[in-house]
Amino acid sequence: MKELDLRIQNLQKHSLTAFYYFNKGENEIAVQNARKAAEAICRSIILKDHGEILGLEIIEGRKDKNGNAIAGYITVPLLSDLLFLVEGTSNVTRDVLNKIRDIKDKGNEGSHDPLNNIGLLEYEEASFCMKQLQMVLEWFYKNYIERPIPKVVLEAFKGKIDKALTIEKGSEGWERLFSECECFSDDYEYIMIAPPSWNPYRIDQLSVFSKIHWSSVFDFNPDSKESGLFKAFKNASDNIHFKPLTILQKDENDLINTSRFNTNWIFANGLSELPLTQSKDFRDWKLNLKYGIFYKN
Repeated sequence: MKELDLRIQNLQKHSLTAFYYFNKGENEIAVQNARKAAEAICRSIILKDHGEILGLEIIEGRKDKNGNAIAGYITVPLLSDLLFLVEGTSNVTRDVLNKIRDIKDKGNEGSHDPLNNIGLLEYEEASFCMKQLQMVLEWFYKNYIERPIPKVVLEAFKGKIDKALTIEKGSEGWERLFSECECFSDDYEYIMIAPPSWNPYRIDQLSVFSKIHWSSVFDFNPDSKESGLFKAFKNASDNIHFKPLTILQKDENDLINTSRFNTNWIFANGLSELPLTQSKDFRDWKLNLKYGIFYKN
């Protein structure tokens, strides 16, 4: 079962990272990864209980646990939602659910402002969280999926972890972004709001964004064609079909292209080559030039 195996791999990666940073005394990173491991366990339970097709739709937020389609804006279920979804699942005991809730609560406490030492997790709190994670992992492998606990996980319980098997510190934010955005799947439409400047990044560095299919880009850099994101996209690929738009086109019919094969590139504060498209300030941008027309469309 491909999707289940992927979630179990994700579980192992976050578990090893949690134990690694706990042993290093970096409690916040440890409990945050323990929480991600708990999320992976819940998603694995849903996939095993409902099967790959329906299970995937549930963990993507498309259907509820009874198989009914969810109308309106789709959000990916996080740990509190996942706990609700696995509640009542065969072989998932109340004790296991309570242990996952403990991990969730400590994970919330670990999401503090790194510039503010108030609320830093003490060793005892982090230790409790890691003990709960270990017991849930033992239950998950032995009793739920009935597989041997991987040797690297058993070694992690003893504090022996190869750093190469962990998630690099600082990459968690990108992982969360990709998770929340469904890995930028073609099943969804994505909008980028690009800032007026990308300093200190170079054109070749910005080209990485061209690998994602964007439905629309709101580009606030008037020099984007010469030295910004638009140039980076143009240099990176000839396969991207752009519809460049400035405020001078605001009265056109079918202003926004709705084809999934095109990217509406909106120069949201004009272009240097077209001075009349650039605003003096926000009031001018909103009331005189009326850039809001693009958002309405």
